[in-house]
Amino acid sequence: MLKRKPFIVCLTALMLMTFVPIGGRVEAEQSFSSSPLLKINEYAVLFTAPVSPFIDSAGRAQVPLRSVGDLLGAQVTYFPQGRSATIALNSHLLTLTLDSKQIRADGRVYTMDTVPVLRNNSVYIPIRVLIDRLQVNGTYRNGIIELQDRRYMRSIPPLLSDWSGRLASYQTARALDVRSYHLNWNADTAQGGRWTGKLQVTARNISRNTMNSELNYFQPIVQYEDGSTQIGFDSVHTPISVPAGTLVNVTWTLEGTKTPQYILLRNYA
Repeated sequence: MLKRKPFIVCLTALMLMTFVPIGGRVEAEQSFSSSPLLKINEYAVLFTAPVSPFIDSAGRAQVPLRSVGDLLGAQVTYFPQGRSATIALNSHLLTLTLDSKQIRADGRVYTMDTVPVLRNNSVYIPIRVLIDRLQVNGTYRNGIIELQDRRYMRSIPPLLSDWSGRLASYQTARALDVRSYHLNWNADTAQGGRWTGKLQVTARNISRNTMNSELNYFQPIVQYEDGSTQIGFDSVHTPISVPAGTLVNVTWTLEGTKTPQYILLRNYA
């Protein structure tokens, strides 16, 4: 169990994107449910390309190296010939090697109880190795990882400008705390890279007010590989009215024509 100590994690979110040729078409159909669930500041991170965080055979959470750089602002480098990676953050330096339990942190050698791995050509790092080494403040309780530092998430651009006029209602919708999620994903490059998905989230109303129409402003943010973002998807809420302290189930229909890099939900303020 991770205690409240400095550590780095990155997410965050969801599904294994494995594309399989079928009769000249390239398709993917995958699903993923939250375990672990990553939250960074006011964002719940629901997807990171190409493979989501997972629990390995040793019971340790593994997270993508690239996302450590993108979401937390670390400098990360992978050296294919030596199958090693370095992570620099907060004046600390870690060096790890794929399939090896030994790491070097600030010049000292340590031994882990699991190993970094390569999955879908992406390096994944055990969260445990980052505890106490990079001065990242966070907690891990009941399968939910929460990191709090205003230096994080700088790679995520501002929300689309056409939402600015509805800021008051949007801020109210941020009083929903994500507890779990599930995503189904389909992609077909024969249709110009078009993809569709269904995102289901359970969240708790942590405000003091009953939420009704404000639920429409609780929306996922999709960031694509080219840096652009998309927001504003059709959704269904159950129940329609959500009193303070109660849960709501929200389902969105997602679609696009570019490859997603991250899927985020603006969480509580």
